[in-house]
Amino acid sequence: MADLGRCRACRAPIKWARTEKGNAIPLDPGPRTDGNLELVPGKKDVVRVVRLDSPPSDFRWVTHFVTCPARRQMRKGEARRALARTKRKDAAAQDQAAQLEPPPDAFTAVAALEAVQRVHRAPGGRE
Repeated sequence: MADLGRCRACRAPIKWARTEKGNAIPLDPGPRTDGNLELVPGKKDVVRVVRLDSPPSDFRWVTHFVTCPARRQMRKGEARRALARTKRKDAAAQDQAAQLEPPPDAFTAVAALEAVQRVHRAPGGRE
């Protein structure tokens, strides 16, 4: 079998193989009698699906997608959908922040105070 690696989601040990179409597939590290994948004779590290009504064998494998506790996050497209949700939330937060008036800075506050003082001075005052 191929080199031993680790699952990115759950950090469990996995073995990498290829399907007959050439796609990479993670497998649980040990063979199982209830597995649904078997090695293709004459091809190194290539597995194929076996029929459920086939006789049991000690040399079958199970894809790690079946046993991974974090399989939902690893499903095809799930990461892309999660990223899209995050981007939508960020954009909504930025829109909301843009609608709020920025707080006055110190110079604006001083200028406003001076304007109020000028208006409220008694007629005939120093100004």
